[in-house]
Amino acid sequence: MKKIQLDNTQKIAFARILSDLIEADFIVDEGELTYLKKEVMDGGLKITKSILENARRKSFEDAIKILKAVRESTRKDIVECLCQASLSDGTCVPSEALLLMAVISSLKEDGEVYSVPSYRSHIENMKVLYIESESGTSTDDYIFNHY
Repeated sequence: MKKIQLDNTQKIAFARILSDLIEADFIVDEGELTYLKKEVMDGGLKITKSILENARRKSFEDAIKILKAVRESTRKDIVECLCQASLSDGTCVPSEALLLMAVISSLKEDGEVYSVPSYRSHIENMKVLYIESESGTSTDDYIFNHY
């Protein structure tokens, strides 16, 4: 893994996304733990247990916003690291792929991520929600009426 230079706030944001990715399939595999320890905690990023604990207090949306502010080359390295993490257990399951898609769209393109408290959401698992940028279109009407 490339050495990624992040300040403490950025490390917390990265740790939030990484922990969501590892836990996306509800199974924390030995390969994921090995990757986390070798590459992230002891390796280039030096993510500590304290940083991992602080990451739990941050929303996925806030983590993405923080990482969007880093240099483009650093964002590319972050995405590469997350892709490697998703494959560290030998497979990238659909729930991990959706998270990666959101991260890639947000950090490498102009996508946005929003966090909604789970008790207020009625969107099923494994769904990607597209938000229309114009009101009054058929897509906007469909989204408004169904979500």
